[in-house]
Amino acid sequence: PPLEGTLAKWGSLTEILASTLEELSSNKPEVLNPHKLLAKVTQRCPQFAGGDQHDSHELLRHLLEGVRTEDLKRYQTIILHTLGLSEKCNPSQVEKDLCNKVKVYGRQAAEQLLVPEQVFRGYLVSTVECQDCLHTSNRVESFLDLSLPVIADKPQPPVMRRKGSTKECAGEVFEGATTGGQQPSKYQVKKDRKQARKGRKKQQKGFSPLEDTTAGTVISEEGGARPTDESGELGNN
Repeated sequence: PPLEGTLAKWGSLTEILASTLEELSSNKPEVLNPHKLLAKVTQRCPQFAGGDQHDSHELLRHLLEGVRTEDLKRYQTIILHTLGLSEKCNPSQVEKDLCNKVKVYGRQAAEQLLVPEQVFRGYLVSTVECQDCLHTSNRVESFLDLSLPVIADKPQPPVMRRKGSTKECAGEVFEGATTGGQQPSKYQVKKDRKQARKGRKKQQKGFSPLEDTTAGTVISEEGGARPTDESGELGNN
């Protein structure tokens, strides 16, 4: 059943905010300085003191939360007095049914009677549909602010390919295939070159005779060179 009672006067923050809004809408040709409202806000939220730059949305949220808290306290006082309870009573010592009744009335007052909720509140509806029976269920959630991702309006420019010869391009493809598409670091390149030089030196020292196909000669262990014919066989002396 509905409860009847007389609400107490506004809280100090709500009263100063209402006075500031009245002065703002009076169309007087003078500059409005809301120093009283700012002083009251900084009294509740010291982080806004000092004259530094702050986020306006954060200030609005704290202001609305302060007004909501003061307004909700007025309704909670009527609920407690109507049900025969004191504001200083211990909830653990109250009967469970009576305690649940206080919570229900308080929830109804917060959702239906508070002015900040009615002005700034929005609703987010989540719909779930069953793929078999096509039954849909909706879940409604209220919010005072909603965070949305910021998407760039202009498309990103395409990646410019480095100009080079066909050999360089083939080398880049080969390196990408062996390294998984990642460019090796300067340290890794230097290390690979050093290992390659050591490998060539070991081959020159460990393998003999070495065939020099470009010169058409065979180098023997004694250091002498004998010419070969076009088929690569040794000639007769």
